[in-house]
Amino acid sequence: MLWIIWLVPVSMLAVGVIFSFFPPKHINDWYGYRTSRSRRDQESWDFAHRYCGHLCLKNSFILLLLSLGLVVIFSHLSDAVLAMLTLVQIIPFLVVIAKTEKALKATFGDGDSNLS
Repeated sequence: MLWIIWLVPVSMLAVGVIFSFFPPKHINDWYGYRTSRSRRDQESWDFAHRYCGHLCLKNSFILLLLSLGLVVIFSHLSDAVLAMLTLVQIIPFLVVIAKTEKALKATFGDGDSNLS
């Protein structure tokens, strides 16, 4: 069950590579960084994928190094502890989403100001 500690960093690396090098060309319902801000227009969509991809790549390398350390230090622990450590690794994924949304808002605004 030691493999589970690699699940989040490898997933984040995959998302980073895909969004950075193979982002979806057009706004769609199936694939990509799909939030209301990113789907507002094509420019927001493209920005969100570049930004999110860059953050995921950066964070995945940090998580891969941390995971290597966790495996060395905690390999003797129970599967439940390893699963909890894996859940903690999800926090950087949530941070990527929060930072991407913040960058979208800072770059493109809320979008509601055009309604007045």
